[in-house]
Amino acid sequence: MEAVQTVVAVTDSPAMRETLSVLLEHDCELQFLDPACLSPILGDCADLALVAVQPPGAIMNNLKRRWPALPVVAVHPGASCPVSLPGITSVPLEPLAIRNAVREGLRVDAAGALRKAARLVATTLRAELTYAFAALRALAPLDAGTVGNESYALFAVIIHEQLCVITSVIEQLERYQARPRAVACAPRFTLALLSALARSDTAARTRGLLCHVASDTPALPATGPVGLAPLIAELLRCHLRRRSGPDGATVRHTGGGITLRYRPQPPQASPGGSWPLLLISLLLQRWSWRAGMVRDGQDETIAIRRA
Repeated sequence: MEAVQTVVAVTDSPAMRETLSVLLEHDCELQFLDPACLSPILGDCADLALVAVQPPGAIMNNLKRRWPALPVVAVHPGASCPVSLPGITSVPLEPLAIRNAVREGLRVDAAGALRKAARLVATTLRAELTYAFAALRALAPLDAGTVGNESYALFAVIIHEQLCVITSVIEQLERYQARPRAVACAPRFTLALLSALARSDTAARTRGLLCHVASDTPALPATGPVGLAPLIAELLRCHLRRRSGPDGATVRHTGGGITLRYRPQPPQASPGGSWPLLLISLLLQRWSWRAGMVRDGQDETIAIRRA
């Protein structure tokens, strides 16, 4: 199913808001913004900006200065419109013209999916590595003469731990880049993934990982990228090593996919998205599979199933 695109409308007219809500309700997700305060994250969440204020010049200049790649549709009250500039489409105050311009702007934004993926990667990496880099910046300048040998040894352990976190993230990206590019779909994808997860976790450098594998349904063949099963299993292990508690995870085959349920260890690592799960989602996207994580009471569940 194609993702719904987001249009941010900048207008100070209640009548225009009502008109646009009815006009574009089936074409996009419409969000309204006060012209007096442009959100600093507008360019991160919008696929197109619709400007319906008079005069629009200052707002359009601000938009193009802060988010030059964001398509803009500017509504003018007169029948004749100024000449459109690159990235800015001017239309008269006429419902059909506005709707056509918005739909065309969303259609021709071929780089929109790539921009969203890049933003998601950057946001997830920031959440994953913010603490590690902050700890290194704070502790690296200290020396034993300043803090004492005992405290310095503790700081050295913390620094080593955060360096391991950063190294692990880089290794996961390198494995993702080295993945096979010509992987064909084949039956028993979920069974291959279960088999990979059931193997002993002898490669773990930090701590062992226990996966209890069970099946809720008969072993039905599920078509998917079987050749990627070992890489996906290793990325799942990376996520679980960082996040799951000492009891490990319960892995279940549900027919349409697999689920991994575990209790996260306190404090929970990375309050944002999970870097290994993001890489898994990017791996599976081409084959119409997806990976998602939800919180259920004290437990967390990862589901890998068809999109």
